[in-house]
Amino acid sequence: CDGVAAGLAAVRTVMVERRFGAAGARVLVENRMSGPELSIMVVTDGRHYALFPPAQDYKRLREGDQGPNTGGMGSYAPAPIATADLVARVRREVVEPTLAGLAEEGTPFRGCLYFGLMLTEVGPMVIEYNVRFGDPETQAQLPLLADELHPMLLAAARGDLGSTCVPELAGGAAVCVVLASSGYPDGPSPEAPIE
Repeated sequence: CDGVAAGLAAVRTVMVERRFGAAGARVLVENRMSGPELSIMVVTDGRHYALFPPAQDYKRLREGDQGPNTGGMGSYAPAPIATADLVARVRREVVEPTLAGLAEEGTPFRGCLYFGLMLTEVGPMVIEYNVRFGDPETQAQLPLLADELHPMLLAAARGDLGSTCVPELAGGAAVCVVLASSGYPDGPSPEAPIE
């Protein structure tokens, strides 16, 4: 939120108006982080992982970063902000400790792990984890792969991804543009055609 008034309005919407039902019975107020977002996705067998091209998505509904925040109105990959040094730091400080921590707790993860990061003044901070491919980032990442995806996913599921598994990239860049029904995100019309 962009200030106390907006924060109070958001809490009112969630807790008083019950926009999200029972999910709004409790809220967690956290520090606000500022900086660009970066999406990192890996396929892992619980020990080894393959990193997909870093991506960024557009959150605001309208052109020029205007309008309400959405789940993502489009994306592009590779993200130029993800320098080799930054990616190495994310691997070292975020990806590898996460995989090690899951294994240490007896719950090694196999599959796709999504890291939603905020690149703050003090470094990359995790906003969210998802145990799936990110949307709309994946739509911009998959065209960049030179190889088919299923052998990598099968190897991860079998626990045999291997320490040298790196997705071969076809090169170039890709962009995903999302078209949304009128009224999105607050009250989209499900039957409205998008032309």
